[in-house]
Amino acid sequence: MMLPISVGNYEEIGEGVMALYRKLEVTRSEKNGIVVLKFDGGLLLGQGADTFSSATRREFEDGKKVIVVDLINVDHADSAGVGAIVEAYVLFKNFKEGRVVLGGLSRKIRDSLTIAKLLPLFLVFEDSDLAVACLTNNLQATAKTQPSFQPGASSGLAHPKL
Repeated sequence: MMLPISVGNYEEIGEGVMALYRKLEVTRSEKNGIVVLKFDGGLLLGQGADTFSSATRREFEDGKKVIVVDLINVDHADSAGVGAIVEAYVLFKNFKEGRVVLGGLSRKIRDSLTIAKLLPLFLVFEDSDLAVACLTNNLQATAKTQPSFQPGASSGLAHPKL
């Protein structure tokens, strides 16, 4: 009979079998009005995928349209973990017309998304700081170039671009 073993932040999976991954932890920050969720650990069936889904769903329910997900410190993802990433993409894309931006991918996550042919769905940046900077500049540029509509006022455009 094997006894359960607990070592640091590692998790037991099954009877006496230690997982070679860390429990998924999430850190939330907000930079320039953009939410950044930084994940650290294993994005796997159970606790990891549930943690990811709960964190992204909370931002969705709080009305956020764009979130940056930093997965640079995620050491492994199984199909449930990849499914949680896709679930967040679908949730934001279909219901808020928003987007989930990947700001930093570990090699294993990048490989998993590439093999599944899912990487092209996402806007991907080298790290979350670069993602926030680009998104902030894009939002400011969009706000400056969008003509504001005021009833009764002439914008000078015969057919405004929609």
